[in-house]
Amino acid sequence: MLLTEIPFSYRSTKETGVSAFAYKRIFFDQLPRDALNYADEHAIPIFSFGREIYFESIIFDIMAAIRREDERIFEESKIKYILENDFSHEDAALLKNELSLKFKPYVAAAYFKAMKEDALLSTDRLLNNYYHNKPLHEKSLPGSYDGGFFIIMTSKEESFFSFQLILKEFLETNGIDINTIRTAFSDVGKSDNDIPRCIRESYCAYKVAGLEHLDLVNYSDIGTWRFLMPNLHSDDLRAYTSDYIDLIKHKKTLMDTAFAWIETGGDFLKAAKKLSCHQNTIRYRISNMKKLMEPHLDLTDFQFFERLAAAVRIFKALDSQEQNH
Repeated sequence: MLLTEIPFSYRSTKETGVSAFAYKRIFFDQLPRDALNYADEHAIPIFSFGREIYFESIIFDIMAAIRREDERIFEESKIKYILENDFSHEDAALLKNELSLKFKPYVAAAYFKAMKEDALLSTDRLLNNYYHNKPLHEKSLPGSYDGGFFIIMTSKEESFFSFQLILKEFLETNGIDINTIRTAFSDVGKSDNDIPRCIRESYCAYKVAGLEHLDLVNYSDIGTWRFLMPNLHSDDLRAYTSDYIDLIKHKKTLMDTAFAWIETGGDFLKAAKKLSCHQNTIRYRISNMKKLMEPHLDLTDFQFFERLAAAVRIFKALDSQEQNH
């Protein structure tokens, strides 16, 4: 039977997750025009092979081509662009269509990196394991960035737990102990237009995890960092932190006290234990800072904590970035 006489089953390829068309010239010279047009419309690659090529080789060649295309689309420079730019709904939809992952209604992203600087993750090994694991390939897509890995995950369920399971499966497949990595999750979004947002959220949360010395963090739990991180280099935020920190940055005792008090959530006793002193000493130093920084206001400890916390967090984030460059 000629190919042109076969019902055009390729019309269902988008629904069944087919990534490419391939044919051997021993059977026919070329695909029918209708098939070629369909492939053009849906950006489906076409591979042509001679009679000397086995079908197994065709499959492996296609898998390799898909991997190269994924790595091209999800390479570090592209990820950097996603992190640094806002995407319109149209641009987000275009990114979704460029990736080989067959997206379900919901999407989330995670970023993870080895906690020890000398314990680098093997990019080739992780990607090889991923591309030879079909179940994992159907619900996730990894990409290396800045010594760590992003993983885009998709699920038919909006439950955050379903995405935790996907990451767990990915880590177990690669023999990665979650206790050896620092991991950050984005919120769950819709696959149609939230992929760039999820990528940015996971990386933002990861940077916060490093500043707060956390091993695992969700974007939804990072509080005011959600506003501070994206606006870190604004003149207003720099001016704000300078107004507070410049008054004490050359006074080590006060700087240490400010950091300890903020890191312990404004708990005088915990801050005292952190600095090996009495809590009254912490209260005295905070009182002095309050007079120094807000001389014309009668602030409660809670009010002062809110103001100082923002300044300390901005300072820590900026200082961390300067040290990493």
